[in-house]
Amino acid sequence: MVPTALTMTIRNDKFLQFDSGPGDHRLIIFSSPEQLKILEETEEILIDGTFKVTPAIFTQLYTIHGVYRNCVFPLVFALLSDKQQQTYQRLINELRRLCPSWNPKSVMIDFEKGAINAFQGTFTTLSISGCFFHLQKSIQRKLQDLGLKTNYENDSKFAYDVNKIAALAFLLPSDVNQGFDDLFGSLPSILEPVLDYSEDTYIGRRRPNGRATPRYPVNLWNMHQRTINNSMRTNNQTEAWHRRLNSVIQCEHPSLWIFIQSLQKEENYIRCQLVKVNAGQSTLQTKKYLDYSKRLKNLLISPHPTLRRQIEGVALNL
Repeated sequence: MVPTALTMTIRNDKFLQFDSGPGDHRLIIFSSPEQLKILEETEEILIDGTFKVTPAIFTQLYTIHGVYRNCVFPLVFALLSDKQQQTYQRLINELRRLCPSWNPKSVMIDFEKGAINAFQGTFTTLSISGCFFHLQKSIQRKLQDLGLKTNYENDSKFAYDVNKIAALAFLLPSDVNQGFDDLFGSLPSILEPVLDYSEDTYIGRRRPNGRATPRYPVNLWNMHQRTINNSMRTNNQTEAWHRRLNSVIQCEHPSLWIFIQSLQKEENYIRCQLVKVNAGQSTLQTKKYLDYSKRLKNLLISPHPTLRRQIEGVALNL
């Protein structure tokens, strides 16, 4: 059992919202009353998992962040014992019990099929978007498997060609298949295994009667409309928070008690940031990021003679 002192925030509010108890599929949820209130009200959430700071008896720390007054805040910290769809469903069910009116309109999530299915099945009108950063990481992992990571890091022309594959995410969804076909005929043969992986995973293998269903459909990872709307394209803010938590804990797989104590301190820090935002302080995006987003948007709304030219322009910015 979790000691009473670790079930409360530093301000003595309830922090441990759910604990299924010791067992093979233990689930623990931490969140303050204020965080739960924001979760229930926010329309846009971002979700990500991390593993390094997770206590050894769990598989991952799964965090839900919400957009509040144009800022992103961690709202829920859940310790999960596995990455099965039924576990994500249990988490969602418990959060709906805690927040009966919780009904987000959009979520950005990593490419975890079980989590995607659980959220889609629960919130039928929810707009689900994969994280572009995780899309890029999946291509990087394939390069690593093929022994081509060094080529990407040291050969700018090779890196540019790889980035053309990721640039497909910025085309109109209806143009993605044609854009992929154009790339397949123009990229060097050394990238054929990467193209095969991308086709199976994100495009759908070509068949006589069309294309097979990919593991992740185009509408999940497409960034065209999100870029036009100036919406978030990545979960980088959640990744940044995970790095911050890593620096706070300063060790891998701490004991459960040390982990909770660190989480209590972090919740108190988040509370201080919420106070600042409620007082009118804003978090401004950097000029570098705004310029980058503007360039991408210009490439999407400006006419191009061919899809390949548009892909090449986007790839120069990745």
